[in-house]
Amino acid sequence: MTEQLPWKPDVSVPANLTVSLGDPLKRDDDPLPWCTEKAAELLGTAGSSRQRRRFAEALAKYVTLFRKDMPLISCALFFYPDFTHLPPWGFAKVEAFGEDPARGPLTMAIMREFYETPDELSFGETELTETEVSLGPALRIHRYRKTKPDKRRSPVGEELVWLIWPPDTTAVIAIEVRWLETQYSEAGIGIADDMARNFRTRPRG
Repeated sequence: MTEQLPWKPDVSVPANLTVSLGDPLKRDDDPLPWCTEKAAELLGTAGSSRQRRRFAEALAKYVTLFRKDMPLISCALFFYPDFTHLPPWGFAKVEAFGEDPARGPLTMAIMREFYETPDELSFGETELTETEVSLGPALRIHRYRKTKPDKRRSPVGEELVWLIWPPDTTAVIAIEVRWLETQYSEAGIGIADDMARNFRTRPRG
């Protein structure tokens, strides 16, 4: 719904921990050649051929995933503490959601109820905090999610979602950061919180 917004979104992510997937998302060709080139560029001479291959394959999977829903801002894949941890199973994305056809604007009460209601991916407790960021009221959701709901012993990932209600629109901005390895909780939470607190808009045109 980018064209319906009266402004353009602007969000900062740590350059040394992310790969912007904007370019390949705009095309419909095989993403692997682009991902292979990007992996070689980022790993440089320090990376082995196996690392470059695994890195490229992981990037290609995320390009394929995000081509389906085309986030508002190009997805960023992040790593801890650098590109040597492969495969890098974590991602960040920013989306905008408009009014619900049946319920109207997605208020904080509606979104709080949505995230408080367990589903097939739920695992443990969900922590919700109503707060404010520079752009407006916000809801911060921290939770754990199963990755394979049909499996008895599904891997469990961690997720931090920020919902922000900016002025001059009924749209809700959703910043989602998700990762698998719990040893990266501090880094993942820090990235998500920084993205939300530094989220800005700029006039169109």
